[in-house]
Formats: sequence, C-alpha cells, structure tokens
Amino acid sequence: MADFIGTSILFFVFYYSGEYLLDHKPKWISMSREHIESITHRISQKGMLSIYVGRLIPYLRGYTSVAAGLLRIRPRVFLSAVIISAITWSGGYVLAGWILGPYWQKASDAIGGVRLILFVFGIVALFFIIKALRKYIIRRKKSKISIKN
Repeated sequence: MADFIGTSILFFVFYYSGEYLLDHKPKWISMSREHIESITHRISQKGMLSIYVGRLIPYLRGYTSVAAGLLRIRPRVFLSAVIISAITWSGGYVLAGWILGPYWQKASDAIGGVRLILFVFGIVALFFIIKALRKYIIRRKKSKISIKN
C-alpha cells in the first residue's frame, strides 16, 4: 500500500500542476504542446502496459509517475497499472526472499561480493543507456536537418 499511496501522491501533484508546468516550460524542452498531447493520447490508449513496465524498472519507477502526471494520463488508467505493478514489485521481492533466503549467505560467500557484481552490472547498463541515448539524439538531429533542407 505504501508504494501505491506514495506514487499516487506524486502522480496527482504533477497531474494538477502539470498544466502550469507545460505552459511555463523551460526552453530546453523542445516538444510542442501538440506533440505532448499525441503522446498522452497514445499512452492513454496503450498506457497501462507502459506504466506497468515503467513502474517495474528501478530508478524509472518515480519518473513514470511524474511523466504520467505531466501528460495527464487518465487517473483510472494510471492507478490500475500502479496497483498491479505494486503487487508485482512487492510480491516479487517477498517471493525472491522466501525462495532464496535460506541460501543467500551461501551464495553470497561463494560469489565473493554481490555488491561488486551489482556495481559492474550497473556500469554496463549505464553504458548501454548512454550509447542508446546518443544514437537517438544523433538520429533526431539528422532528421531535423533533412526536414529543413
């Protein structure tokens, strides 16, 4: 319930203040209002799965609530996806703890440092995310140049 309540508060803060933020958006946000509305329409139609998946990805969980609020995703769509993702997220940890709990100390000793593995995994994931973002930005710049010509 804490996950559901916390993310709902975050969603509604941006849901009700999002209009003001979009009207007074910083210059570095280059999206037009029409583009934002088309994204909102797409997410509202197929958004439950997008929100569900976004809420299951660490570090993206909170941003999903903020983005859904800013895009004014219908509360029914958002809250339905959030309750299912909260059950999956919390239930997944409980299930993993129940299954792996008795073996955790043995596995931790055998691996010799789970933190190191998680750190390396995080660095590799960050590398691929940065690479994908750079590729996306380059493609976007090329398409803008070709449109102007």
